[in-house]
Amino acid sequence: MVTVDRPMVINSPRYPAQSKPPLGAVRLCDGVYLGDVYASKDSNFVFANKITHVINCAGKEIENEEHTLMKDHFGLKGFTGIKFLTFYWLDDDRQLIFDEEDRVPIEIVKFVDEALDQGTSVLIHSMRGQSRASVVGILYFMESFQWDLLKTLEYINSRRPDLEIRANFLQQLQQYTKRKQIPGSKRRLQRSDE
Repeated sequence: MVTVDRPMVINSPRYPAQSKPPLGAVRLCDGVYLGDVYASKDSNFVFANKITHVINCAGKEIENEEHTLMKDHFGLKGFTGIKFLTFYWLDDDRQLIFDEEDRVPIEIVKFVDEALDQGTSVLIHSMRGQSRASVVGILYFMESFQWDLLKTLEYINSRRPDLEIRANFLQQLQQYTKRKQIPGSKRRLQRSDE
């Protein structure tokens, strides 16, 4: 059973005021968080939720935050710091998120699974966490739970009701699901290092 968490709001003078108040992050499921720039910069949030992996979907706008103070605090054998998967996507209708060979989805699923297999957490974020990061969360849930796009959108929207996914990104998700349903194709991503 998934419990609904109240969104954690992070206020910081480091970032200019936006037209919408910051949300911070929401828990999509155990070990998977969807957030904005404020969540990615909040060491207390990262530490409290044992986040060891971060997917930055806005690398052109947001630098990766090392959170070096936590290296000694997780108590994880071999932990050397936060691991990042950074995409330099723009929040733009011309932005391509999914490649035809589906290398990006494979990379995302493997990265999230690596964190969960270690018993730690992953934060997926972009500037506001409403479009680019949401698409990554949707992709992960479609693959992990074998949900269709509509069910996944409904679930993610129940966790984060203020989604503003660009039409182009939704179109790319639809094309991705169609590619997976081609007769003879593998319905699920291969997670091995083939």
